[in-house]
Amino acid sequence: MTRTLIDALKEVPDQRGRKGRQIALPAILSLSVAAMLAGADSLIAIFRWGRRLPPAALQLLGFPDGVAPCHATYHYVFQSIDGEALSRCLGSFARGDSTAGHIAIDGKTLRGSRRHDAAALHIVSAFSAELSAVIGDLVVAPEQNEITAALALLKSLPLDGAVITGDAIFCQREICRHIRDAKGHYLFAVKLNQPELHDAIAESFGDLSPLAVAGPAPRPRPDDLAVAETVEKGHGRLEVRRAEVSAEVVAHLGWPGAAQVMRIERRREIKGKASVEIAYFVTSLPKVEATPARLLGLARAHWGIENKLHWRRDVAMNEDRCRVRAGARPLASLRNLALALIRKTGLSTPAAREAFAADRSAAVQAVTERSL
Repeated sequence: MTRTLIDALKEVPDQRGRKGRQIALPAILSLSVAAMLAGADSLIAIFRWGRRLPPAALQLLGFPDGVAPCHATYHYVFQSIDGEALSRCLGSFARGDSTAGHIAIDGKTLRGSRRHDAAALHIVSAFSAELSAVIGDLVVAPEQNEITAALALLKSLPLDGAVITGDAIFCQREICRHIRDAKGHYLFAVKLNQPELHDAIAESFGDLSPLAVAGPAPRPRPDDLAVAETVEKGHGRLEVRRAEVSAEVVAHLGWPGAAQVMRIERRREIKGKASVEIAYFVTSLPKVEATPARLLGLARAHWGIENKLHWRRDVAMNEDRCRVRAGARPLASLRNLALALIRKTGLSTPAAREAFAADRSAAVQAVTERSL
C-alpha cells in the first residue's frame, strides 16, 4: 500500500500535554501545508485560510467536527512540536522508495527568526536533485558549525549509491571518509580552506607553475587530461564552461577516497563585459563511472539547491520575512514539503500558489490525495 503524506504526518510525535491534544497534530500540519500551497506565509495567514474552509474540506484534513482551530492553537502547536522529528518524517516521505541519486548539501539562515537575545536559526539541508525535494535537514546548534552539522546530517541518511556535492566548506577529511564508508561518492569544491589540497590540484593543472603566469606559453597539462565543454547563450549572455579532469595527482594527495580532480574554467560575457573564473574540485568517482561531462553536470546541478530551494523559500514564500521564532524550524520543514508538492503541478511557484488560492479544494486535495 502506498504511503501517503497523512501517514507520514501521523508518525510525528505529539509533545503536547493531554489537554492540549484535543485537535489531532496531523490535522493541524495538513491544514498548514495546504494553506502554504495557497499563499499563506505566516501562522496568522494559515489561521485565516483555515477558517474560510468549508466543513467538508476540514473533515477531509482530519477535523471531525468540521471546525478549524483558533489562532492560539497554531502558536501552541508550532512551539511544542519536535522540529527534528518532523524533518525526519518528511524527509523519509520525500525519499520514498527512490534511490539516493545526486544529493546537494548546503546551509541557509532563517533571517526572520533572529531576535535581540538570540541569533537566527541556521539549517543545513540535503536536497535530492532527482526528486527536487529536501530529504533531510538539521539545525546548526550553537555549539556546532556547518561542518559538524553536515556530518551529523549525512550520518542520518542512506548514502549507498549516492553522489554528495557541496561547497568548499564541506570538503573535509572526515566527511569524505564517512561518505565512502557509507558506499557513497562525493564531489566537493576545493578552496583555500584546504590550502595543501588546493595548491596540489592547481599545480597539477599547471596553474601554479612559472609557465602559467609567464604570458602566452601554454600551461603544462597532465598526461591523462580529459576535457568536456558546454556553451550557453541567451538574453545577451554567453557562458562557456570547460572542465579538465585528471587522476594523475591523486596518488600524491593523501585525501580519503579521492579518485579524480577537476578544474572548471567559466568564461562569461554579459553585454560585452567578459569575466573568467576558475574552480577546483575533488571527487571519489573514478573514470569508469564519471566522465568529464558527468562531473561538469554534477557541479552545475549542485546549484539547484539555490535555485530550486533557497531562492523559492526566500522570494516566493517570503521565508525571511516570517518573524516566528519558536516555530521557525517546523515551518521551514513544511515550506520544503509545500515546494515539493508545488513541483508536482508543473507550474512555477507563484502560478501554483495563485491557482491553489483560487481553488481551495485543490490545495486540500494535493495534501490529502482525496477529492472533496
